[in-house]
Amino acid sequence: MNTKLMIFVPVRNLGSIFNKTLDRIPKKFSKNISLILINDNNSNIQTKKIISNYISKSNLNFKVNFFDKNKGFGGSKKNAYLYAIENNFDYVICLHGDGQYPPEKLEILYEMLLSNKYDMVQGSRTNYFKGGMPIYKIISNKVLSIIENFFFNFNLLEYHSGFRGYPIKTLKTLNLNNLSDDHLITAEILALLKINNLKVADFPIETIYEQGSSSMKFIPSLLYGIKVFYVLINCFLSKYNLNFDPLYNKNK
Repeated sequence: MNTKLMIFVPVRNLGSIFNKTLDRIPKKFSKNISLILINDNNSNIQTKKIISNYISKSNLNFKVNFFDKNKGFGGSKKNAYLYAIENNFDYVICLHGDGQYPPEKLEILYEMLLSNKYDMVQGSRTNYFKGGMPIYKIISNKVLSIIENFFFNFNLLEYHSGFRGYPIKTLKTLNLNNLSDDHLITAEILALLKINNLKVADFPIETIYEQGSSSMKFIPSLLYGIKVFYVLINCFLSKYNLNFDPLYNKNK
């Protein structure tokens, strides 16, 4: 029986970097891909044209959702993961359309998933300065990752990477509909994996911030960091069944 892999590509107002990102998917690896799902979060007309032109010339299997309103980063992810569940895929990997994460590393991530040892695998960024990550993001990422490692104890190189893959059987155990519609979904999923004693792993990837890469601005990043503490507190309290948000109840 063939393994069904879906690559999920979130998109929001991108230029030609979208084409460059997908072109970097190794041809040898592309044979493993059953579907590339593109979720366009109500982008401008230029981005929609770039996406449509690209898939019209590609030999890969695509499905595109052009949302008429911005569902948010988390909302786009939930849509993709639920689609993967409903259509009986075996694995899903999120590859950002803005080139922040290296398509050349898809094979490593996929092979780790195929080992059946892990419930989540991520590529964790290194060499922040060399990769051009903004200073405020380097500081916030490092500080939050140290704090999150204290609570989660996953020993990941970082805790905010968007380059993640999951077995669908793992996603089925998560209450996806109740997760956040914004970037907080990244921390929420880690918390649920921790609460339910699931296994995670990572491997190092290069940091890539270039013209066309998307990134949270300073104030949204600050608010995100504050909301992460809400997740961490509930995750910690769930060990004693004292969490005040039912999202963090342990699966029965």
